[in-house]
Amino acid sequence: NIVIADEVHAYRSPKQYNILKEATKAYTNKLVIAITTAGDDGALNPNTAPRETVVALALAAGAAREGAEGLWSRLERVRGRGGFFESTEQTEALKLLQGDGDAPTTEEIEALRLLRPLLCVSSDVFRLAAVARRGGVAVRVDCVWDRASRRILRWCE
Repeated sequence: NIVIADEVHAYRSPKQYNILKEATKAYTNKLVIAITTAGDDGALNPNTAPRETVVALALAAGAAREGAEGLWSRLERVRGRGGFFESTEQTEALKLLQGDGDAPTTEEIEALRLLRPLLCVSSDVFRLAAVARRGGVAVRVDCVWDRASRRILRWCE
């Protein structure tokens, strides 16, 4: 009744993760741990970063709210169709974000331009999230771990 999904960012589609998650359905005491990577030197990995982080950093960099939210929606669609960033070059990123055929708006392109200096696609920092459920009660633990120093950088329950 414990599933550990390592390097979730490398999964080609959500289906791989969902299969592991579904395997615990029959258990009342279950734990699914998803291990993924964040960026080097504080950089943001667009393949794994959560919505709140992407939008907050884009806004902090000076992007308009519509651009930041729109960029997140495009990132989410890229992940949903199994795509991932292999590079943070502007041309490659725009091709990936335009995968559904609709062109990014001016605000989304500007949000990407402002966010690009903060992006990377490799890392030594891992974000671990675990959720345990029992009798209708759920407890979530988030941990950020640095592989190089072998230290926990953040722990949140």
